[in-house]
Amino acid sequence: MGLKLTTLRVPTFVGTGCIFLASCAVSSAAPPNANDIAAITAAAPSIAARPAKARKILVYSRANGFRHSSIETAGEALTILGKKTGAWSTVVSDDPAAFEDLSSYDAVVFANTTGYALQPGNFKDLDEEGKKKALDNETRYKANLLAFVNSGKGFAAIHAATDTMYGWSEYGQMIGGYFDGHPWGSGDKVTIRVEDDKSPITKGLNGQSLTFNEEIYQFRDPYKRTQQRVLMGLDMEKTAPKNGMKRTDNDFPVTWVKTQGAGRVFYSSMGHNEALYSNSQVLGVYLAGIQYAIGDLKVDTTPIAQIPTQYSDMAMGEYALIPDAKNVAAGRIPTVFVRIFPEGNSNYRAVLLGLNPNPTAGAPNRVELTGTLKDNAIAFIGPDGASDIKANWSEDGLTITRGTEKPMTLRKVDRTSPTLGQKAPKNAVVLLPYSSDTKSQLQGPALTAWKNQEWIPLRDGSVQVRGGDNRTNEEFGDIKLHLEWLTPLKPEARGQERGNSGVYLQDRYELQVLDSFGLDSKDNDAGGIYQIATPLVNASLPPGQWQTYDITFRAPRLYADGSVAKTPTITVLHNGVVIQKDVAIPRSTGGAAAGIAAKGPIRLQDHGNPVRYRNIWVQELTDQPWTPTANPAPK
Repeated sequence: MGLKLTTLRVPTFVGTGCIFLASCAVSSAAPPNANDIAAITAAAPSIAARPAKARKILVYSRANGFRHSSIETAGEALTILGKKTGAWSTVVSDDPAAFEDLSSYDAVVFANTTGYALQPGNFKDLDEEGKKKALDNETRYKANLLAFVNSGKGFAAIHAATDTMYGWSEYGQMIGGYFDGHPWGSGDKVTIRVEDDKSPITKGLNGQSLTFNEEIYQFRDPYKRTQQRVLMGLDMEKTAPKNGMKRTDNDFPVTWVKTQGAGRVFYSSMGHNEALYSNSQVLGVYLAGIQYAIGDLKVDTTPIAQIPTQYSDMAMGEYALIPDAKNVAAGRIPTVFVRIFPEGNSNYRAVLLGLNPNPTAGAPNRVELTGTLKDNAIAFIGPDGASDIKANWSEDGLTITRGTEKPMTLRKVDRTSPTLGQKAPKNAVVLLPYSSDTKSQLQGPALTAWKNQEWIPLRDGSVQVRGGDNRTNEEFGDIKLHLEWLTPLKPEARGQERGNSGVYLQDRYELQVLDSFGLDSKDNDAGGIYQIATPLVNASLPPGQWQTYDITFRAPRLYADGSVAKTPTITVLHNGVVIQKDVAIPRSTGGAAAGIAAKGPIRLQDHGNPVRYRNIWVQELTDQPWTPTANPAPK
């Protein structure tokens, strides 16, 4: 493109001090050899967005903490990217003096910096005068970097750049969060999903997930999804949970963009392992991210506040024994279901259904085991270790052992509701429109049928509760109601705090919405008529999966004077399973509207949990007409 491309390495300070960091270990680093360079060059994209002018970046890698062995590889990879595509020329340095004058650069890239990265490496060994001078320089360098970005320039950061400058709050705000440990180490297999496939930075991935071995970070304040646009994140449905996970919301972002003053910020935690710098997909993300930072690629940085709908846990789910001739011959019960769910702090519960632990004694077919995640596996045992039933989970599956019997292998099953996504009939009243067409979901569904406009329309075609309960503008009597709901994963929560909401018929009769996966259901669990009727069976799916209610509700019949001739009744299918059958509702439930009426609004409850709803429609039933008459036996 007619640009003169150069690479300059500025002299460095060499020191032995460990200042402030997540770990004071230092790793040895060898520059990439000819084979490494050839692999990076082959993997690097050859086409980039056309630069508006000749661009120049500073790749800075001062590690005054843990020193990653991939630092030299990162510098070489970014140099090759710029040279091969013509997108930029590169200066590589770990000398803080590079921040004396940043006027010639379009962006600064922090590549695996750690600790107080704008101090010299030998700071610890300096005399008092030397330390004062170094600190004065650091103050000036920090001001120069912040002013540089705020003025409209770019800042890009790789991996350990969030393990840097903890004492400088403006840096934390600029980069978007601080390192809070890495539950997944360099040898762990992880899957990274694309959360924003419309972004030019992730467009080249075509929505495909990335699976490789890599060290994955978790983040603490000031990280917030409302302050940056997360583009890629850890897929917890395809990545094994690990000890040390601190975020109960399973929010583990990997790549994001944001603005800083008039400037642009790009961050990706990919980059611990050297192998990633010869991964063409990762290099494509780096290329586009840095081109955004230097101003040659327009990127939407509007935050997407919600965590993706598939926030889950790799171990959590339903497991089934697939019967075969050997199992039948051995006398095993042909169908065994196990539900595994997390309970926080690496603890799990496994509920075994259909496996009678002692058939001759007539013991119940429900057995609960507990276990703790350790070394990527969970060993479940019964109460006080006394049960002869044990279960072992790993990434390869689930095995159950009863006494001295041969272990049974169970397979994870992905059950979905048969009415999920069901379209509204022509005569239905659509209360919350839904389409599986992603193009129509950019703004989220309209709330025109509802009174509370504070609920959050989401790009997946759902709405999330916020700012109080929501009621329909229209009132209804006898109806068939279809709605779909999703609860969050809250492992450490218990009881009514585990994804609580509710569906009120006529604003008076609550059908509970809750994460009740694996529980021995009560009337205040999912599918229960609150304080009135327990579900016939627990048909709940795990949190993070869409679930359905298909409800037939018959309104109360009232005499002309308003007294009750017949109480309301309800039939409920939960995920296609009948859980309430013609249940009479003798009274209103907790939190209900006053009185009793022939018609009333549908109400969805806000109980302080980020529950979501979608695809809600109602059919009014006219097959059982009622004309109020005088009460033949008034009280």
